[in-house]
Amino acid sequence: MTGPGAEELFADPEFALPQLSPDGRTVSYLRPEAGSLNIWLRDGDGDRPVTRRTDGGVRQYTWGHDGRSLLYLADADGDENFVLHVVDPAAGTDRALTPSGVAAEVVAHEPGHPHHALVALNLEQPERHDLYRIDLRTGERERVAVSPGYARWLVDAELIVRGGALPTPDGGWLLEISPEPGRDPEPALLIGPDDAAATVPLGFAADGRTFHLLSSAGREYAAVCAYDTVTSEVTRLTDTGGDVVAVLVTTDRVPAVAMVNAARPYPVDVRGVPRAEVLRAIGKRWGGLGWLTDVDRADRFWLVQVVRDDGPPGYVRYDSRTGEQTYLGDDRPWLREVRTAAREPFSCTARDGLALAGYLTFPPGRRRAWPAVLLVHGGPWEHDEWGFDREAQWLAALGYLCVQVNYRGSSGHGRTHLAAGDREWGGAMQDDLLDAVDHVVGRGLADPDRVAIMGASYGGYAALVAASGTPQRFVCAVDAFGPSDLRTLLASFPAYYQALLSSYHRRIGHPERDAELLAERSPLAKAARITRPLLVLQGAQDPRVPLTESDQIVAAVRAHGGTVRYVVFDDEGHGLEHEHNRLRYYREVEDFLATHLPPEDRP
Repeated sequence: MTGPGAEELFADPEFALPQLSPDGRTVSYLRPEAGSLNIWLRDGDGDRPVTRRTDGGVRQYTWGHDGRSLLYLADADGDENFVLHVVDPAAGTDRALTPSGVAAEVVAHEPGHPHHALVALNLEQPERHDLYRIDLRTGERERVAVSPGYARWLVDAELIVRGGALPTPDGGWLLEISPEPGRDPEPALLIGPDDAAATVPLGFAADGRTFHLLSSAGREYAAVCAYDTVTSEVTRLTDTGGDVVAVLVTTDRVPAVAMVNAARPYPVDVRGVPRAEVLRAIGKRWGGLGWLTDVDRADRFWLVQVVRDDGPPGYVRYDSRTGEQTYLGDDRPWLREVRTAAREPFSCTARDGLALAGYLTFPPGRRRAWPAVLLVHGGPWEHDEWGFDREAQWLAALGYLCVQVNYRGSSGHGRTHLAAGDREWGGAMQDDLLDAVDHVVGRGLADPDRVAIMGASYGGYAALVAASGTPQRFVCAVDAFGPSDLRTLLASFPAYYQALLSSYHRRIGHPERDAELLAERSPLAKAARITRPLLVLQGAQDPRVPLTESDQIVAAVRAHGGTVRYVVFDDEGHGLEHEHNRLRYYREVEDFLATHLPPEDRP
């Protein structure tokens, strides 16, 4: 049995994002058809595709509450102007409900209103997403609310607009909520900037009075909370020693179970039907961690994802009445036939005393000082977590120790850890990466003279900072979709990001007040110091980190005589949706690493 290659790890999945129909009898999922990911159905008649897109496929989808249709979002070229479609499998129809060139977001689609959805569209002004009521049968569209600057709308079970999340100048949130339907929204919850990133509205309960949200306000770790719109009382529904990072809200609009981040995450019950113990038992039976991803309307059938660190995620349909478990499949079943690498959590301390945690993925074989790749996650307000990490597995199969660390500013590790990253792009956040490498080297697990750095988005920026700031520490760097100048990055955000600018200014820096800091933390200003080999990969349609960010760093490095390979994917945005592009991407990286950081012996 050999380790997995790029063709096995990064090919399109066979069984992705499964969901249950409202009656729980039919399973939908994404699978390749006509060269792109499309929606398939599995029922008593077998498996069949119900969409046949060829231009990048389906990105997000959900069942319609009429029990027969499905709604999905498609973005053909990566510019994130998603178009909403409705497909009727029985009739064989697939209709676009929103115009192209406009970013659509489904805000609400409720069982009590099966033929309508509320959709946010920046149709009138690019920077403003107004709310429209769309008839899913006819496509008729009516604007029901003009956005006062909301970054997110709040709607109840009756599709009545009840308010929204308004960004504040300091980078926080003001949740405006109407105490009852028919009344104007009023200031309800003020979320400070240190808690903004961990605050996620979960929606109104069926009573229309209780509003659920995920928030760290008033405590270190994010918890599920209930806000009473009449009394303004906030009740904490979970109390854990770690951040709640995922919540499953059932069709009766009740937060049922939460996932707590840890070296190995675990589920906890929120309220209502006990589920966590059942999920643990299902996960144990199928060799992993059980997480509830969907339930049918009657809450009889549960869809459980089985997360593993040594194999692909799988899915089980569980009958809560009978206890029957039906294994539906793995997202990439062929990965069960390859040898996977050991993945271990580690912890260390940053130079200023901040606790850091991460994961090491080892090539098969004895423990020794391996050539290593520091793989930096994006966001940066995301986190590396336990589970099957395909990039880490791929690097280990090539003969590299993969080092991943949740540097300050990463989510999932408490409000103090996240807030410590404010205005530390390229500063203390970068120091954390170096400190993690020093820790691994100090344990004799990595060769200090044979370490590369690689990442996408913020991870790409970190790779550029390393190449320009500490070139002696890394033999080469791989930057994908990474900004090279923080000043031009902040000036280039798409119009619909305007509502979020105050948050970015707090986290990264203000273009005027922090102009010197932004310049000093920008790799472009130090391009002459990039003397080690550099690989830059970029999507031409990227709306978040535009093509110019990569163009300018490549031109500057070349002007100073540096070595850089530049690869642009014409039909991609901020990521790689097309299988052929993903495979080319990883071939490019593999060849680059083999040239500049050849492993001593490939497993």
